[in-house]
Amino acid sequence: MQWSELTEKLFCRRHTPRDSKQFQAALEQEIATLTSKQQRVLELREDLTHEEVAQQLGTTKGAIRQIEAKAIRMLRHPRRRLFEL
Repeated sequence: MQWSELTEKLFCRRHTPRDSKQFQAALEQEIATLTSKQQRVLELREDLTHEEVAQQLGTTKGAIRQIEAKAIRMLRHPRRRLFEL
């Protein structure tokens, strides 16, 4: 899966080899450490709005925003492998 929008959110002001196979593999590996709900929300947010994701998952837009924000914070953490590439 391509995580282009997520990559932009993670590294909006940083230089990173976003298109490299190594980076994509590391991103997939780090995403696998998230909860299944966080993974699903990030996956759906690639193509859908907060409202559309909320409808699909039977929750509120606010809850989707919180889940997405927490997942992105976790992926941005300096101890993650993504920052070693």
